Amino acid sequence: MKKQPKIKLTLSLKDKTIELVCIAILLITWLIPLIVYNDLPDEIAIHFNSKGIPDNYGHKSTLFGLPIFATFLFILLTILNKYPHTFNYPTEITEDNAFKQYTLSTRFMRFVKLSILIVFLVIVYKSVELNPEGLGTFFLPFVLLITFMPIIIYFLVLRKNNLN
Repeated sequence: MKKQPKIKLTLSLKDKTIELVCIAILLITWLIPLIVYNDLPDEIAIHFNSKGIPDNYGHKSTLFGLPIFATFLFILLTILNKYPHTFNYPTEITEDNAFKQYTLSTRFMRFVKLSILIVFLVIVYKSVELNPEGLGTFFLPFVLLITFMPIIIYFLVLRKNNLN
């Protein structure tokens, strides 16, 4: 493993805003099931097929698994983002390019975290919506788009800034 420089990054306003949006989405992901729990039927959809149609049902308490897992991922990605020198980069990291590379990669990780939290929020919302259609046909393309957009943007910015 290559020894990459360790530097301390300070969060920009953009980074702080992304973090605050992530926290807000995580809180909403918890609030939705807490608010509607007593109004839900005892059995709710807990799994959906590729068309977004429910294909498995379980007790309504299983709905809390989504915010729990979202919280776990939020914490894990937040901690991981504090160590950009451990990331794998498409180019060699030097003292000269470390700040730019680390800033770009930690922002990328924030957008990945944001994307994941949005997906969990949509699943929680659609699960309590009590719509017999389930997640709908939009869900799979939506997940693919929101998952790959940060990756595509990251590589476009790398290319634009000649950082690769």
